[in-house]
Amino acid sequence: MIRCRSRKMLAFAAAVALVAGACGRDLIFLPPEDPAAPLFEVEYQSTAWSTRWNGFYVDGAGRVYEWDHGETRNTALEGDVLTPEQLSAKYSPGHRLVKTLPAGEALQRYERVSEAASASLADMKGVCADAGIARISAWVWNAGDQRFHRILLHQRGDEGTTRRGDAARALWKWIDSVTLQGAPDTMCDPYPD
Repeated sequence: MIRCRSRKMLAFAAAVALVAGACGRDLIFLPPEDPAAPLFEVEYQSTAWSTRWNGFYVDGAGRVYEWDHGETRNTALEGDVLTPEQLSAKYSPGHRLVKTLPAGEALQRYERVSEAASASLADMKGVCADAGIARISAWVWNAGDQRFHRILLHQRGDEGTTRRGDAARALWKWIDSVTLQGAPDTMCDPYPD
């Protein structure tokens, strides 16, 4: 079931219904009604020299937050399908506002997630050793199981992949630009462009 909160989203919702139906899931690509719900995430994990688990997320109001579990791992919160409560617990440690984007920017970008999700992932390639994994993703609500599902857009590090298509590329490059403090590390990225 796709819920539409305004008339101008009706055409977008119809297109999403076709994509969601084709995937066999009841995914809702419309932004969650709660503006604090996460839309996009950058997650970094490494266990090479020491355990690291941190990242950023962008919510529906365009707020960019940093989070950091440090050396603590919680496998229940590391999955690709999480409840709202699990996502909240994942983002709690080290939670701090980094910046706020211009009004509507995050929601405008989120409109491209359904197009990005319909593209396939490129082959996984081993790139570096002991660099960890950085994943850039969108979170999409599934009304059937009442959980958020990760749509992986791009991954770099020890193993890399990318979702094919212009929409996914535009999204992950945008997420990189609004969350990273400097230029992204392309050394361990088999799909930098």
